[in-house]
Amino acid sequence: MDNMIQSRAFNRSLILWGLLGITLLLFRVWDWYAYVRPEHLPAIHVKHAFITGFRFDLKIASFLAMPVLLCELFLLGLKNFPKPQKYLHQLISIWGAVVIITTVLLALINHFYIGYYQSPINVIIFGLADYDSFAVLTSVWQDYPIIKLLAAVLVLNWILYKIWNVISKQADALIAHRGRLVSVIACFATLLLFVGFARGSLGTFPLRQSEVAVSPFEQINQIVPNGPWAMRIAIHDRESDQIDKDPMVGLRALGFHSPAEAAKAYGLTASDESEILKALYLRTPLNAELANARPNVIFAQMESWGRYAMDFDSPSNDLLGRLRAHTKKDYLFKNLLSAQNGTGATYEAILFNSPVTPLALGRNGLTQLQTSAALPYKNAGYHVIFLTSGKRSWRSVNRVLIQQGFDEVLDMNDIITHFPQAAREIGAWGVPDAYMFQFANILLKKAEATGKPLFIYMNTQTNHPPYVVPKTYSLYPINLAAFGNKLNEDTETSLSILQTYQYANDALGGFMDALYADGLAEKTLVAASGDHYTRNLFKFTGDVQMHYTYGVPLFLHIPQRLRPTHVVDMERHASHRDIFSTLYQHSLSDACYFSAGQNLLSPTLDPVGVSLSEYRHMISEDGAVQDITHPLYLRWTADGKAFEPYPENTVPERMKAQVLREKAYVALLDWNIRSELLQPSTSMRCEKSVHQQP
Repeated sequence: MDNMIQSRAFNRSLILWGLLGITLLLFRVWDWYAYVRPEHLPAIHVKHAFITGFRFDLKIASFLAMPVLLCELFLLGLKNFPKPQKYLHQLISIWGAVVIITTVLLALINHFYIGYYQSPINVIIFGLADYDSFAVLTSVWQDYPIIKLLAAVLVLNWILYKIWNVISKQADALIAHRGRLVSVIACFATLLLFVGFARGSLGTFPLRQSEVAVSPFEQINQIVPNGPWAMRIAIHDRESDQIDKDPMVGLRALGFHSPAEAAKAYGLTASDESEILKALYLRTPLNAELANARPNVIFAQMESWGRYAMDFDSPSNDLLGRLRAHTKKDYLFKNLLSAQNGTGATYEAILFNSPVTPLALGRNGLTQLQTSAALPYKNAGYHVIFLTSGKRSWRSVNRVLIQQGFDEVLDMNDIITHFPQAAREIGAWGVPDAYMFQFANILLKKAEATGKPLFIYMNTQTNHPPYVVPKTYSLYPINLAAFGNKLNEDTETSLSILQTYQYANDALGGFMDALYADGLAEKTLVAASGDHYTRNLFKFTGDVQMHYTYGVPLFLHIPQRLRPTHVVDMERHASHRDIFSTLYQHSLSDACYFSAGQNLLSPTLDPVGVSLSEYRHMISEDGAVQDITHPLYLRWTADGKAFEPYPENTVPERMKAQVLREKAYVALLDWNIRSELLQPSTSMRCEKSVHQQP
C-alpha cells in the first residue's frame, strides 16, 4: 500500500507535466491554422516556431508540475503518517485542478487575443481594466460565443483531469511493487528533468523571451509563446513600464549608451543632456494673423477608424456618408500608421508623446508633462477641453488631464444634459458619437460668443464592438459584394462593423457641415485620425500588409486663410506624431511645443516620409521594416499593395539610415518622458528653442 501511495504521487507529477505540455502544443496548432497564412512563409521558420514553442510549453509545464513533485518528496518521508499523506494527496488534486483550469483558460484567451490584437497576450490587456467593465463584458459577450466556449472549457478541463487520474492509476498498477529506493531515485530523476526543462536550455542562458523571435515574420513569432508564458511576460512588461530610477533604461535597451549618442544618430547637434532636452522643443514662427485671430482647434481620436475600408467607398457602397464631400475639399492622408495598436496606448502616445504605456494611470498621471499636446494651447490662452461620448472615468482622464493642461473633462453625462434623448440610446460604451459632435458645436458657438478660442480633444466610441448603430440613424447603402473576398468575418458581423464605420464617418461629416453652417469653418482647424485599424473586418497578412494592419487615415481641415499655397503631398507616409506638429504651425504664433513630428503641410519636409507604429514598425517609400530593433527589411511588391523581403545585400543605405534615426527617435522619447517623471520641472524646456519654418 505504501508503494502504491508513493508511486501514484510520482506518476501524477510526471503525467501532469506531459498533459500540460501536449495541451499547450495543441493550442499552438489551433493558433497556426486560425491565424497564420503559410503560403508566404518559409517552412524552416515554421519548424523553428513549433520546436521553440514546445520548449516554452515544457518550461511552463515543469514549473506548474514542480509543486506536485515536491509533495511527492514529502510523501516519501511520511510512510507511517497516513493522515498527512491524505492531506498531501488532496493538495495535489486541488493543485492539479487549478493548474489545468488556469492553463486552458490562458491558452484560450491567448488564442482569441492573437486574433484581435495580432499579438500574444501583452501589456495592453491590463489597460482593459481601465475601461467600463460592463461595456467590456457586453462587447465580449456579443463578439464571442461565450456559453459555448465556457462549456468547451469545462468539458476540456474535466477530460484532462480524468485523463490525469486514469493514466496515473494505470501507471500505478504497472509499477506498484517497486521499492522505496526506486521511488526516491525516480522522484529525484523527475526533479532533474523538471529543472532541466524549466531552464529550457543546455547553453549559458536559459530559455527566455528573446528566443520567441524565431523568424523575421511576426505572424510566425506570435504563435511561439503559449498563453501562460505570454501572461508572465505581460506582467513583467507591466512592471517594467513603471518608471524606475534610471531614465536611460529604455534608451539603453535600444542600443544607445547615452543620450548624446542617440541625439547624434537622430541628427541633433546638442551633446549636453540639458541641451538635448531643450533641442526636442521648437517654437512656431511669429505670425501676426494667428496672434490676432486665434483659431479653434479640434482633434478627434476616432475609434477603430482604419484606412483600408475607405478604398471601397462609393455612392453605391457608402462608407463615408456626409464626410465624403469634405474629404474632397480638405486634406485626407491615407498613408498614416497609428502610434499604437490600442485605444488607451494610442491616446497616451498622441497626447503625451510617450512610447511608455500605460503611463498615466497612477501617480505618474499627476505629474504635469511638458510633452502634453494640450499644453501649448493652454499657454496660448485657449480653453482646453477633453470630450468623450463615453465616461470620464475611462483611464482616470477626469483626474489625470486636469494636470496636463486641460480645463475641463466632459463626458456622456454632460452630453445628455444638453441632449436628453441621448439617454435613450446609451450603448455599451456611451452615447452615440453624433451627440458628442453636436455638443462640440454648442461649445464652439459659446466660445465664439466669449471670444476665447477652444482646443478640444475628442474621443469617439460607437465604432467599437459590439458595433451597434443607433436606432435613430438612417443607413446609407452598403454593398458587401463590393469587397469581393477581402472580408474576414461572417456576413452579419461584417455588415454591423461597416455600418458603425459609416455612422462614425457620417457623424464627423455632420460636424463639418455644422461648422460651415455656423460660419465657424474659417475659424476652426479640425484633425481626425483612428486610434487603430478596424479590427476583424479584413483578411490581412500581417508582415506583408503592414500598411493595412496598422493603417489609419488623417482627415485635416485648415481654414482657407491658413492653407499653404503649394500642392500638398497627401500620399506622403506619416504618423500620429505629425498631427500636432502640423496643427501648432497653423494655429499658434511663437508657441513652444514638443517636436515629435513634422508639419505635413510644410514645403520643406524631409525628402522621404516615414511612418512609425508601435514605436518599432516602419514604412516609407523604400519599403517596410518589421521591428526596427531587429530589422526585417521588406520592399514594395510590383503592384505597390504588399511587401516582400529584400534580396540579400540589396537594402538601400537610405533605408538603413532611416532605421537608425527612428531608433534614436524612440530612444530620446523614452528618455525624455522618464526624465520628466523622475525630475519634474515647472519651467519650460523651450526657453532656448528655435523657431521652425512653417
